[in-house]
Amino acid sequence: MLSGQEGRLRRRSVALLVSPSRAVPRYAAFFNGLLGVFLVMSLCACGAPTGIDAYGDREQSPTALGAELLSDASTARAALEAGDPAKARAILESLCAKAPHDLGLAAMLQESELVAGEDPSALRARYLALARERDDADSLVLAARLESTAAEARSMLERAAARDPKNAWPRYGLAFVQAREGLWGEAQAHLKQALAIDPAHLPSRRLEAALLARDGKFEAARTSYSAWLEASKTDPRVDPSARVAAELDLALVELEMGEAKAARARLAALPEASDATGVAGRRLCLIAATEQTLGHPELAFDAAKRAEAADPHGALAMVQQALLNDQWLHDPAAARAAWQRVLGGARTSGDLSDLIQSMRARVVLERLDQPPAPQGRP
Repeated sequence: MLSGQEGRLRRRSVALLVSPSRAVPRYAAFFNGLLGVFLVMSLCACGAPTGIDAYGDREQSPTALGAELLSDASTARAALEAGDPAKARAILESLCAKAPHDLGLAAMLQESELVAGEDPSALRARYLALARERDDADSLVLAARLESTAAEARSMLERAAARDPKNAWPRYGLAFVQAREGLWGEAQAHLKQALAIDPAHLPSRRLEAALLARDGKFEAARTSYSAWLEASKTDPRVDPSARVAAELDLALVELEMGEAKAARARLAALPEASDATGVAGRRLCLIAATEQTLGHPELAFDAAKRAEAADPHGALAMVQQALLNDQWLHDPAAARAAWQRVLGGARTSGDLSDLIQSMRARVVLERLDQPPAPQGRP
């Protein structure tokens, strides 16, 4: 097993590849604060470690879900998970009428509308028309959530923040959009304002944890992710897939901290049903990175192979196999074949991360194709 700086560098060559590989088509992701968009970027962390105490009195939060709504919201979430969006939609329409300013419930309603088969373009047009008619913060945020371009989403969110300066959602949405566009300073400023408005705002806390992780502040990130998982576990407005993604993010943080056994235990504790959320490939890639770190290259390679089977269009698992074959299993022919699969897959992929990995594959293959240097004196 490797140790010290060499071990860390070689571990990162596999572990830091672990990220979601599919782009989010709409800015709806800002309701979840996904880590994936930051996994190849470095940001300034937005504050000190934020444990659960930093959330304050969660029951007094403007975004707290009242006990009288909790049961029905839980029933709606169960209906969504059971594949009955029509039932969920009916429940959520009633809940949104009772709590018209609860954007978490409104986001669930949008989710049920999309899952029920409503045309995304028609849904976007409907919410956009409502935002233009009402021109209030809530309607603008919901319309921005369905926007496909950063400029339009940002414009709506800026108007929403102006309409209601005491609403955390517009500031959070702006933080997410600005960070996604690489405007880190602006993102930090908006996130700071969102948390000042509502310290218990769950999406903002999730985004904060992501920024801490990408800044390399792993101890603080672990504290923040753990707090978010604790605070969100009984909130039906939080999509279960977001909690699975946070567990995977936390496992990656633990791996970066050199706590591979803790990461492996976390990954093993995830139920098999979690793969139904579309994260099987990433989970298996994390297992591969963890097993490699623990000095088990054969187990790592097996996990990477299963990851490729789970996500045959993603480059990540193939890159892991190439690195493992090249650096640990000493099989240059298999490494070359894996790099060629990376290159071939990128030809049909529009995903930026896949294209970046294909550039890496091209460089490696060109190096491998160079004739060996002559030996001895001329």
